[in-house]
Amino acid sequence: MTPSALKAAAGAAEHLPICRESNIAQSLSRLKEAGYWVAGASEQADTEAWDAPLEGRIVLVMGAEGSGLARLTERECDLLVRLPVRGHVSSLNVSAATAVLAYEWLRRTVAS
Repeated sequence: MTPSALKAAAGAAEHLPICRESNIAQSLSRLKEAGYWVAGASEQADTEAWDAPLEGRIVLVMGAEGSGLARLTERECDLLVRLPVRGHVSSLNVSAATAVLAYEWLRRTVAS
């Protein structure tokens, strides 16, 4: 975590476990072996987040701003989901999309 990233986290980094992975695709494969479902966010996905099974033990994978998910990372995803947007914008920025998808997971988890 760089000093800029820690500042942007506004203190949350002090309360969350953080790890660095050099190979995301391999890490996702190991998480799947441990019983997690892997959901990737992609503006090209056919399934809207509201219709996807985003509850339980999931790993939410977000891509890079602009380029999205890397090909090998996307291949490890069990499902791809998108957020509906209107107008001339094709997607939200990764920070906003992460917040929406994480909240949707939390909403479903608390409700069940």
